[in-house]
Amino acid sequence: IVYSGRQKMGELNTSVFDILPRTEQSSLRAFQGRAWVRETDDAIVKICGRSSAFPIAPMRFEEQRAEVGGVNWFPVLLRADEDAKIGNETVHVRVTVKYSDYKARP
Repeated sequence: IVYSGRQKMGELNTSVFDILPRTEQSSLRAFQGRAWVRETDDAIVKICGRSSAFPIAPMRFEEQRAEVGGVNWFPVLLRADEDAKIGNETVHVRVTVKYSDYKARP
Protein backbone atom coordinates (compact mmCIF):
# COMPACT_ATOMS: atom_id res chain seq x y z
CA ILE A 1 0.00 0.00 0.00
CA VAL A 2 1.45 3.35 -1.09
CA TYR A 3 0.19 6.76 -0.01
CA SER A 4 -0.55 8.81 -3.14
CA GLY A 5 -1.81 12.12 -1.74
CA ARG A 6 -5.04 13.84 -0.81
CA GLN A 7 -8.21 14.39 -2.79
CA LYS A 8 -11.50 16.10 -2.02
CA MET A 9 -14.59 14.00 -2.79
CA GLY A 10 -17.61 16.25 -2.49
CA GLU A 11 -17.59 17.46 1.13
CA LEU A 12 -15.08 14.83 2.25
CA ASN A 13 -11.32 15.19 2.60
CA THR A 14 -9.74 11.89 1.69
CA SER A 15 -6.30 10.30 1.55
CA VAL A 16 -5.60 8.24 -1.57
CA PHE A 17 -3.72 4.93 -1.46
CA ASP A 18 -2.52 2.74 -4.33
CA ILE A 19 -2.83 -0.95 -3.53
CA LEU A 20 -0.91 -3.84 -5.11
CA PRO A 21 -0.98 -7.57 -4.31
CA ARG A 22 1.67 -8.69 -1.85
CA THR A 23 3.09 -11.39 -4.12
CA GLU A 24 2.75 -12.46 -7.74
CA GLN A 25 1.17 -15.68 -6.47
CA SER A 26 -1.86 -13.76 -5.22
CA SER A 27 -3.92 -14.72 -8.25
CA LEU A 28 -6.87 -15.80 -6.10
CA ARG A 29 -8.73 -12.92 -4.51
CA ALA A 30 -6.06 -10.35 -5.21
CA PHE A 31 -6.86 -6.68 -5.72
CA GLN A 32 -4.91 -4.00 -7.55
CA GLY A 33 -6.21 -0.47 -7.52
CA ARG A 34 -6.83 2.64 -5.48
CA ALA A 35 -8.68 3.41 -2.24
CA TRP A 36 -9.98 6.74 -0.96
CA VAL A 37 -10.02 6.92 2.85
CA ARG A 38 -11.75 9.65 4.87
CA GLU A 39 -9.14 11.51 6.90
CA THR A 40 -11.23 12.07 10.04
CA ASP A 41 -11.96 8.43 10.90
CA ASP A 42 -10.07 6.25 8.37
CA ALA A 43 -13.31 5.03 6.75
CA ILE A 44 -12.99 3.66 3.21
CA VAL A 45 -15.16 5.89 1.00
CA LYS A 46 -14.42 4.43 -2.44
CA ILE A 47 -12.32 1.74 -4.08
CA CYS A 48 -11.59 1.34 -7.75
CA GLY A 49 -9.43 -1.30 -9.34
CA ARG A 50 -9.07 -4.75 -10.83
CA SER A 51 -9.99 -7.96 -9.09
CA SER A 52 -8.35 -11.30 -9.65
CA ALA A 53 -10.12 -14.20 -11.31
CA PHE A 54 -12.65 -14.41 -8.49
CA PRO A 55 -15.67 -14.80 -8.93
CA ILE A 56 -15.93 -14.62 -12.75
CA ALA A 57 -12.77 -13.29 -14.37
CA PRO A 58 -10.34 -10.42 -13.83
CA MET A 59 -12.51 -7.29 -13.97
CA ARG A 60 -12.17 -3.59 -13.24
CA PHE A 61 -14.80 -2.33 -10.81
CA GLU A 62 -15.72 0.65 -8.68
CA GLU A 63 -17.37 0.54 -5.25
CA GLN A 64 -18.73 3.61 -3.50
CA ARG A 65 -19.58 3.67 0.19
CA ALA A 66 -21.76 5.92 2.36
CA GLU A 67 -22.07 6.52 6.06
CA VAL A 68 -24.94 4.56 7.60
CA GLY A 69 -26.28 5.29 11.06
CA GLY A 70 -23.63 7.91 11.70
CA VAL A 71 -21.04 5.25 12.55
CA ASN A 72 -20.30 2.72 9.80
CA TRP A 73 -19.55 3.03 6.10
CA PHE A 74 -21.23 0.43 3.87
CA PRO A 75 -21.27 -0.13 0.08
CA VAL A 76 -24.05 1.74 -1.71
CA LEU A 77 -22.99 1.22 -5.33
CA LEU A 78 -20.89 -1.35 -7.16
CA ARG A 79 -20.22 -1.02 -10.89
CA ALA A 80 -18.29 -3.06 -13.42
CA ASP A 81 -18.35 -2.85 -17.22
CA GLU A 82 -15.69 -4.97 -18.86
CA ASP A 83 -14.93 -7.58 -21.48
CA ALA A 84 -14.01 -10.60 -19.38
CA LYS A 85 -11.99 -13.54 -20.71
CA ILE A 86 -13.59 -16.76 -19.56
CA GLY A 87 -11.65 -19.71 -20.94
CA ASN A 88 -11.20 -19.05 -24.67
CA GLU A 89 -14.27 -16.79 -24.84
CA THR A 90 -14.58 -13.05 -24.32
CA VAL A 91 -17.87 -12.04 -22.71
CA HIS A 92 -19.03 -8.49 -22.07
CA VAL A 93 -20.10 -8.20 -18.44
CA ARG A 94 -21.95 -5.18 -17.08
CA VAL A 95 -22.86 -5.19 -13.41
CA THR A 96 -24.58 -2.49 -11.36
CA VAL A 97 -25.53 -3.28 -7.79
CA LYS A 98 -27.23 -0.69 -5.58
CA TYR A 99 -27.45 -1.31 -1.86
CA SER A 100 -30.05 0.48 0.28
CA ASP A 101 -32.17 0.28 3.41
CA TYR A 102 -29.47 -0.90 5.78
CA LYS A 103 -31.00 -1.79 9.13
CA ALA A 104 -29.48 -2.97 12.38
CA ARG A 105 -30.50 -6.41 13.64
CA PRO A 106 -32.44 -6.42 16.92
